[in-house]
Amino acid sequence: MAYYTATGNPGTQTSGRSGTIREEFLLIQEGFGQASNDIQALAAAVGIGVATTENDIASATVTDIGNGLGNVLRITGTNAINSFGANYTGAKQLRFAGILTLLNNPALLLPGGANITTEPDDVCIAVPIGNPANGWRVLAYCRMSEALLEDDAVRKSDAGAQVVAGTLQSAGFIGNLVGNVSGTATNVTGTVGIANGGTGATTAATARGALGAAASGANADITSLTALAVGGLPNGSVTPADLSQPLTSGTAVAATGTSVDFTGIPSWVKRITMMLDVVSTNGSSLLRVRIGPTGGVETTGYVGASGVTAGTSTSATFSSGFDIASNNAATTTQQGIFTLALINSATNTWVASWTIGNAVNSAVGVGGGAKPLAGVLARLSLTTVNGTDTFDGSGVINILYEG
Repeated sequence: MAYYTATGNPGTQTSGRSGTIREEFLLIQEGFGQASNDIQALAAAVGIGVATTENDIASATVTDIGNGLGNVLRITGTNAINSFGANYTGAKQLRFAGILTLLNNPALLLPGGANITTEPDDVCIAVPIGNPANGWRVLAYCRMSEALLEDDAVRKSDAGAQVVAGTLQSAGFIGNLVGNVSGTATNVTGTVGIANGGTGATTAATARGALGAAASGANADITSLTALAVGGLPNGSVTPADLSQPLTSGTAVAATGTSVDFTGIPSWVKRITMMLDVVSTNGSSLLRVRIGPTGGVETTGYVGASGVTAGTSTSATFSSGFDIASNNAATTTQQGIFTLALINSATNTWVASWTIGNAVNSAVGVGGGAKPLAGVLARLSLTTVNGTDTFDGSGVINILYEG
């Protein structure tokens, strides 16, 4: 820790119970009455002789702290201070009796390069600047109510660093800057490693590479979503087509007419679940599910089989639609799940499976099949095998879909 002797020459710490001025000031925060020994140790650390009492000096624009009143002073009054005078008689320990403003300037260098508003009983150590001396530097400033403010330019390893008009100037400043840094940094050279919170680079492109990002190309400077070209969002907006989506519900409809149709199914859909509750028709024809692209449902090319268990089991194949065997009759109702999943997007091939219960006949219909489409699936229809039986309106049908 550097300090200045009474003659204005730099020296080294030779005493003090603690190893650093910060530790000494933390001890001072216990209060003057309770830490007199620590105050004396701190004074010795910066070349201030032992003093049992403080001498008062009134605050003024130029408050001449080197005018022979001693090295331990109390500054009274509330006048702003622009300078500690030109009498350089060594380091001074200062305590402020009230509230005033210390004005940072080349003749009075303050920690952080900013003005300080004092509070009662704040303490600081001021030392002459340079050899020969020209101005004063507040080496450390201790608020009784807050943390210690230290002059980083003095306590770092570059003894040539100095603060001029709020600017830290040094040919080779070394060490950590502690606290908040405000304002604009200019003429800062060198790099900060990634381990220390930097990028280890001097250009944006090199920094991106060091951090594992693309150094150039479509994804190098992402200013909007349109910049994401590979595996990203090609159209500049977040839509279901761009992302894997959670379940989206259609609108539940009453089962009426000869068919119930769901159209406008998005092209990005990869899975559809149709739900049936208390669905009933006026006849005994089996329920049939058909799918198709925008132009309409397709009536051929279905492959699979369905079966029903109702005491005994029966099964049958189908080709004109996914036929649901469940011992249907005009007096029965049917409930269950019918699921479609896209297995091959190149051929628009969908596979299906279902489980439908018929509580009236104690029957369970199950089945599975597949259907390639001429285009992207856009619609689904529930009808009957004969196409003429009508739903009686007592049931509800809805779909869920996801990407």
